[in-house]
Amino acid sequence: MTIKLIGAVMIILAGGGFGFMIAANHKKEEWGLQQIIQAVDYMSCELQCRMTPLPELCELVAQQLQGILHTFFQNLALEFSKQTAPDATCCVETALAITGAIPQHARKNLSMMGQTLGRFDLNGQLNGLQAIKQTCQRDLAGLQDQRDLRIRSYQTLGFCTGAALVILFI
Repeated sequence: MTIKLIGAVMIILAGGGFGFMIAANHKKEEWGLQQIIQAVDYMSCELQCRMTPLPELCELVAQQLQGILHTFFQNLALEFSKQTAPDATCCVETALAITGAIPQHARKNLSMMGQTLGRFDLNGQLNGLQAIKQTCQRDLAGLQDQRDLRIRSYQTLGFCTGAALVILFI
């Protein structure tokens, strides 16, 4: 009987842990989009004022960010300085592959950024960055809409799923 009770508690905790993991991923998505908006703002200012070359620009952006996006922009600066890829799109895709655990929404928006960087004149790049910023803001607004309710639901559903499994097994 004690083993069944210990197993039941472990199943409920595992379900709850899964719910909390989904909630944490939701927060990471929001954080990633906020970081990209910050990066795009910085990039726009640098391009308008100094017309900074892309490798240096990415290194400067990396200094402004934290976490996985800091690493991404460092990898992107390295890819640009190596000049092994034919265009910025390939450099961004390579940096995304090297970096790894970037949240899904952030990954999609960074990939879009690679399609405009270095491809157009200054105004074209600024317009592309502005479009990416707007997409990030739209995605962020969608994630933040009823965020507290959604996160609480994820956590509750995790525990309820664990409890349902316990009931089925006992």
